[in-house]
Amino acid sequence: MRNTIKSLIVSCAAITAIAMSGSIFAQSSSGQIYVNRMSTGWGTDSFGISTSGNTAVNPAGCSNTDLYSIDGTDPGYKTFYAAALTAYTNGTPVEVIISNQNCRQGRPMILGISLLK
Repeated sequence: MRNTIKSLIVSCAAITAIAMSGSIFAQSSSGQIYVNRMSTGWGTDSFGISTSGNTAVNPAGCSNTDLYSIDGTDPGYKTFYAAALTAYTNGTPVEVIISNQNCRQGRPMILGISLLK
């Protein structure tokens, strides 16, 4: 009985570790960049940002690399929009976190935006 419980605990720990390791690698970073354009629309509640002379980091293999994008239905949309608008208005550098697996409007999907100093 004791060995069965021990085996179950070890199995659960291994499954948890494997599951968590996948989510760690489900994102990439743009590095420090500046937002030089914000675009809204495409017939939906969405926005995109382009950066100073850089092609968007594109780990998901999206069809377009002119900007990073997100839909209004995605988690964090309003927070990301506020951060992007603040960075654009103030010329603050940012780091964009991008999905390794998903695209929005054929462009790399924003998972997060960090304002840098």
